[in-house]
Amino acid sequence: MKFLERYKRAGLYGGFISLIGTLPFGVLNILAFTIGARESIQDALLFSIGVVLSEMMIVACCLKWFKLPFKKTSSVELLQYLMVGFIFFLAFQQIQQIGTPSEEKTDMLASNWPRFLLGAGLSAINPSQFPFWITWNGILKNKGLLQTTRNRNGYLIGIGIGTFCGLCCFILASQLIHDSTELVQSKTYYLSISGIFALTGIILLVRLLYARFKTSPIRSKMH
Repeated sequence: MKFLERYKRAGLYGGFISLIGTLPFGVLNILAFTIGARESIQDALLFSIGVVLSEMMIVACCLKWFKLPFKKTSSVELLQYLMVGFIFFLAFQQIQQIGTPSEEKTDMLASNWPRFLLGAGLSAINPSQFPFWITWNGILKNKGLLQTTRNRNGYLIGIGIGTFCGLCCFILASQLIHDSTELVQSKTYYLSISGIFALTGIILLVRLLYARFKTSPIRSKMH
């Protein structure tokens, strides 16, 4: 009975953490909203399933090897800078789409990429997932909730459900907002999405630069 209780608790923790992590505006949930409004619910759900499965695989790797992805910090740092550059590219790309006819659009969603693969790929190259989930994995391991395979499986299932529910909130919003199709083609929308992407990129860049400054010889000399 105690074993079953820990199994359920691990699943609830995983679901709650992933749901809360999915709800703030970010690249993936905004794209889920846009696909739902511009294309179809089916395409948006396929995109979300790709995001979920990729995230679950990342968490499973973090659970198995724990801090292995961070042993080569220079590689991880390079990946993070590449992701920041990609986010700024998305911000610039959104501004380019203003006033462009639908058939001439060149943004990421205008490509013929299957939406499932697009979601899985974007989730996989998001380096912020590693520190986020490694931190939570460590906290829950210390609580004794991830000691057995069954508990870890419940945790992963909870994460998948939480992330999927979070993305579904944005997909549902794309269907409930009046004239959402016109909204995602408007100048205000492109400027807003560009601003969100740019702000996300700036925050990540500042965090990266601050982390580098903390470990730099210059800071050591200042103390």
